[in-house]
Amino acid sequence: MGNKKKLALATMVITSALALSACGGVDRMLKAVDENTEAKKQITPEEQAERDYKEQVAQWNEMYSKNDKTVEEYVGEIKKEKVGDSIKAQVVLKDSYTKPIELAKYTSDILFKFTSGKITGEEYVTFIETYGSPVAKEMYLTHDGHDEDVNLMNTVQSNILNVDIKYTGYEFSTPNVVRDEVTFYRKLIAANGKEQYYKTTLIKIDGKLYFQSDDLSIPVEF
Repeated sequence: MGNKKKLALATMVITSALALSACGGVDRMLKAVDENTEAKKQITPEEQAERDYKEQVAQWNEMYSKNDKTVEEYVGEIKKEKVGDSIKAQVVLKDSYTKPIELAKYTSDILFKFTSGKITGEEYVTFIETYGSPVAKEMYLTHDGHDEDVNLMNTVQSNILNVDIKYTGYEFSTPNVVRDEVTFYRKLIAANGKEQYYKTTLIKIDGKLYFQSDDLSIPVEF
């Protein structure tokens, strides 16, 4: 697996835990992803980018440790932008999707269940294989075979769960459609009352919708 893929998966782990975990936990997760990657003799630009990121995390940790406010307190002071309404919908399982709200619900459900350990790494891989766009497959699959993808995602999930944050629920916002791109926001709700936000993107290809990406977001209102 190349360093670019390792970075993408490391990013996935970080964005699944950074907002609600200590920087030490992020370091441990990065190390676990490192152990799943063959070492390179020369430093590539991707490896340098990862080192730069680790240094940035250390700087953030040092910065916040010198202030009276916690990361959560800083986040809590951000004025939330209204991005739509919270949607209540049932999961509709289909071979393919054309309605944004249906794939938004299914994607939100899968991502919540993967993060909270309610589905396996294999079920998440199957979701990407079936409903992921070419960009998503390039981002999250190793192209070394289904079993290798499953092993890697099981490791990713294990490290997310080791942060010891219990997610009890989720919400998602009204999908916003602009041409062939659909965006919506997700909110994960932890047992301790803390919330974590993501911006999720779907893409339409040949009339069908596919999961494209999922990125950590500042808090928003819906």
